[in-house]
Amino acid sequence: MTIIISSFLLLGGMFLLGYRYLVHSRLSQIKDVESFSPAFQRKFAYVKQKETEKHVFYLLLLSTLLVLSLVVGTASTYQLTKASTDSQKEIQLLKKEIEQLKTQTQTRLTDSSTQATIGEGQPNESKEISKTELNLTAYKWQDVFENKKQSEIKNIEFGLANTLKEYFQVDTVKVTLETDKTMHLFLISNPKASKKSQLLGERITEFVKEAKEIPGLNQIRFESDKAIKNDDTSILYSRKLNQDSFREQRDNTSKMKEGKG
Repeated sequence: MTIIISSFLLLGGMFLLGYRYLVHSRLSQIKDVESFSPAFQRKFAYVKQKETEKHVFYLLLLSTLLVLSLVVGTASTYQLTKASTDSQKEIQLLKKEIEQLKTQTQTRLTDSSTQATIGEGQPNESKEISKTELNLTAYKWQDVFENKKQSEIKNIEFGLANTLKEYFQVDTVKVTLETDKTMHLFLISNPKASKKSQLLGERITEFVKEAKEIPGLNQIRFESDKAIKNDDTSILYSRKLNQDSFREQRDNTSKMKEGKG
């Protein structure tokens, strides 16, 4: 749209310039004015003076149109550059997600191959689960909850998803930062990791304590395809002020349904 406006301004300026040149050319064709009557000479001098004044006016108008065209063109270039930059960021995020999916797929294939070589009845060695360093205060939360920069929101969502997957020891973590200052975490556990439910509940409690330092965050909602604790598949934590600790809202939890024969 801005390109069209800029083009119209340039065309208008060229039209004015051509028209004034035509008037000047017509007046220049009249020569030997001294041979005409004094009345004609006075009238010709008056017309020439008026046209000269018009030349000055239209030159100012033409300059204004050119400046406006330049401003509109600059604004259009800035918008296109910004859109291109945002598109590049989106592409980079998609590439990171694709690489993450490839890594997860390769890890699953490797784990499946390893488990297939373990003989029946041979106990698996338990591994000590290390605690991932979260460092939540390192993220630019002001850009998320105050400035609402979509590029920074996506960066934090992607970074937290990778970190929290190892922290909670689950298969997948989906992080969504919502405009009402809510962090939504959906946890998908590995079907063979049922023994880690107690660890998951402990890690959620630790995460909520550390999330106290996140400015602007008012709610944290956890959802899982399995029970998190006390048969709850959804838990909501909230607070009113930044300096407050998050408290669990029991009215907002959902229980897993137990089938009865």
